Amino acid sequence: MPEQSTTPRKRGPKPTPPSARMHRFVIKSAGCWGWSGATANGYGAIGDGVRPNHSVYAHRVAWEMADETPIPDGYGVYHTCDNRPCTRNDEQGTYEVRGVLYPRWGHLFCAPQVANVHDMHQKGRARNGDPRGEKNGRAILSEDDVREIRRLAAAGMTGADLGRRFGVVKEAIYDILKRKRWSHVV
Repeated sequence: MPEQSTTPRKRGPKPTPPSARMHRFVIKSAGCWGWSGATANGYGAIGDGVRPNHSVYAHRVAWEMADETPIPDGYGVYHTCDNRPCTRNDEQGTYEVRGVLYPRWGHLFCAPQVANVHDMHQKGRARNGDPRGEKNGRAILSEDDVREIRRLAAAGMTGADLGRRFGVVKEAIYDILKRKRWSHVV
């Protein structure tokens, strides 16, 4: 039986982490720091340095470079500037969404995904460009209906009765009253 070699097998150079390669693709300006490398879904993308044909989002790498800690489970990195290729991570601070402060580096903030959704709604942006309220082609109610629902509820009408009257389920009525839906209507 042949003797086995005790020397470890050579596997090539150690991979270079994305953070060591980022500077080549960042275009710094007074506003957003653009990304000149590859993109995925409009976001900057850079090879992870470990697996072939596998990339990570550049803004997530930029966050981890600035914060020097991994992104916590259940959290994501989002843009205060709403510019997908932005990687600006220079200035530490906080970013407020619905009264909650989240850590911020430059134009990036780290928060649960629901905070990004709330931020989107605060700024009047809707996913896929869906218009709000009665401008949405799927809307059953009008803004006047919503005002009337709130007025009748304040006068004591139940959610079930309001739902029957306006042709929607009572859960939709409760969402209107709690301002989870139609929050832009005063």
